[in-house]
Amino acid sequence: MKKAAVFYNSNNKENIKILNNLEKILNKRKIELIKICVLNKCFNNIKADFAISIGGDGTVLYASHYLVKNDIPLIAIKGGGLGFLGSIDSDEAEKFIVDYLNNNYKIINRTLLEVKIRDKTFIALNDCVIKSMDLRTFYTKIYFSNEYISTYFSDGIIISTPTGSTAYNLSAGGPIAHPHSRIILLTPISPHTLTHRPVVLPDTAVLNIKAIEKTNPTNPNIIVAIDGQQSVNLKTDEVKIFTHSKSFKTIVAKNYSYFEVLRKKLSWGERDEVSVKV
Repeated sequence: MKKAAVFYNSNNKENIKILNNLEKILNKRKIELIKICVLNKCFNNIKADFAISIGGDGTVLYASHYLVKNDIPLIAIKGGGLGFLGSIDSDEAEKFIVDYLNNNYKIINRTLLEVKIRDKTFIALNDCVIKSMDLRTFYTKIYFSNEYISTYFSDGIIISTPTGSTAYNLSAGGPIAHPHSRIILLTPISPHTLTHRPVVLPDTAVLNIKAIEKTNPTNPNIIVAIDGQQSVNLKTDEVKIFTHSKSFKTIVAKNYSYFEVLRKKLSWGERDEVSVKV
């Protein structure tokens, strides 16, 4: 291990405190640290043995778009709110970095989506969301490997990875998927037909999506949002979505349990004890 990249928010005092403590540990190991503030534009060709994100899920998503190109694994240290991607609590960060450097860890390979619009290609760790800028309902005609699925009349469509199943997909009524699942989730946002429900597709799927705005079919005001980080005006173009050839590697503790994360974040199995007076 010779070099590490760290993603953080320079306006967050807690981020800076964690960063300073980690820097001391890495300096002792003679590991060079590349500091990347998420408030600034990142340079594309990052070269490091591993990376660290300090913050919430947004920081992890920001980092993933740059790290996957060079297969750089990421340690995600929690520093946000209801985040599912941060696996290391801030008070355990220093201990875990030492564990990692001593080869005491495991890796989760997370599926990525590749999104093609015109001559542009994007990578998504969580999801690709097609929605109207005018907050209007519109039609989306969707094909699965050239097989027609249906035409949805809704507020939008979410195409999600298993990792992103606990993000916007969950809020829209989609299912939770284990990150090791080999699937793609298709979830309509507030569909105007009750029978249009979320669909689980194999990760071999190639989705072709055409959006049509009835009030303005020749120039629809529809965008495609990638992980909530980037957005593209769709116009009349078709969106092509499929599983990316690479996976995104996240470094977690050996005793990491996805179901423990769900129990904590979603309060599974907990209930309020209410005393009823008769």
